[in-house]
Amino acid sequence: MNALFIEETKGTPRVSFNSDGEMHIEGRSLPEDPVLFYAPILDWIRKCTIPNLVIHIRLDYMNTSSSKELYIFFKSIKTNSNIKKAIVNWYYEEGDDDVYETGREFETISGLPFFYHTFAEALE
Repeated sequence: MNALFIEETKGTPRVSFNSDGEMHIEGRSLPEDPVLFYAPILDWIRKCTIPNLVIHIRLDYMNTSSSKELYIFFKSIKTNSNIKKAIVNWYYEEGDDDVYETGREFETISGLPFFYHTFAEALE
């Protein structure tokens, strides 16, 4: 499985999916065309043959369209029969209940185990 790397821009997150199963999505997610931006990410996860994934998501902000694409992302992980185990580390700013609750919703919908960390914990 080849690695996937997408540089961060003003409106899109940095994406780093390594062939060892370590995945990172970090930054702000408000692309003009979320379907186009997330297409290679969804393609990568649908073709993934790595049995164990550790996903780190640290989004300072995401628009509604990005949330929809992330929903598809999590469902694609769950339905990929090659992926035997996946955990999600969800990072949020302390006191940002909206981002925390968004993670809880994704956890409920996807059935994947989420672990919650504040940004301050991530820096320790």
